[in-house]
Amino acid sequence: MRSQEFWDVHVKCDSLKVRDKHRLVWHFITDVYPMLFDPIRYTMESILELGVWKGGSVKAFHDYFPNTRIIGVDIDLSTCAAFGLPDSKTYPRMTLLTANQGNVGDMRNLGEGHGPFEVIIDDAGHKYSQQITSFEALWPYVAPGGLYIIEDVFYRSRGHAHMLLNYFKDKVDPEYFLNPGPYEVQDGKVKDLSGVSFYQGLIIVRKNPDIDPENVR
Repeated sequence: MRSQEFWDVHVKCDSLKVRDKHRLVWHFITDVYPMLFDPIRYTMESILELGVWKGGSVKAFHDYFPNTRIIGVDIDLSTCAAFGLPDSKTYPRMTLLTANQGNVGDMRNLGEGHGPFEVIIDDAGHKYSQQITSFEALWPYVAPGGLYIIEDVFYRSRGHAHMLLNYFKDKVDPEYFLNPGPYEVQDGKVKDLSGVSFYQGLIIVRKNPDIDPENVR
């Protein structure tokens, strides 16, 4: 069922996520994101989007989340500038930064300077190496119960999609789900991961909500 309000705000802001050529990912906006974001719409403190191009989606997030800091990152913000961003008067809670998602140092500096984040969305370079570098560098800065989302998993090729799927499936330790109570995740599995969801073209990783916030960088 379509969430009309979430859809409409992306249309109003000319978000690439609702363009005709991206109709295969419309369900991000119509189904999946409303399911995830509606319950935290008024309480979420911060969202980070990697890859903002001309800024349509960060504008939409600013309009939809009235109390949230919006952090947008791109390797080149010249296109955003051509479309009037940044604009602190219209979008006072938005910060735009230049960084390379394939650079570990850039991602860690982003986390140290602006984290933790309740939601991180990777809609940037769409290369496997970039996506993994960003995830591994930024995961420590995801808040307890927070989400790390990778969009357009099918963007490059079927092989690329399989690589990503296998990477995240391998990070889930079956013992964590089979044994009640505390369990120390080891052997390359992602510590503090409470679940991974796979949708068409979309991977969502959720951090354990019960971890000590002091352990989040």
